Amino acid sequence: EAIDFLLIDGDHTYDGVRQDFETFAPLVKPGGLIAFHDILPHANYPECGVDQLWNEVKEGFEHEEIIEDSAQGWAGIGLLKWAGEASE
Repeated sequence: EAIDFLLIDGDHTYDGVRQDFETFAPLVKPGGLIAFHDILPHANYPECGVDQLWNEVKEGFEHEEIIEDSAQGWAGIGLLKWAGEASE
């Protein structure tokens, strides 16, 4: 059965986040939400690539960024309203 909400909060590398997105996003029903954790660049963890993938995918979707302070240096949540076809 299709899911309503997906949280992507894995290893935080670009390749890992991309793999999670490509693998699990098709399980989300149209109109469901996909959340990404740590969408801002992380200066102390240069391997973190969530921000790069977030910036690549967000423009294709209705989205929202939940960031308390853009100068905080990292963190933040990105929400996509999924418009794709869900796999069942």
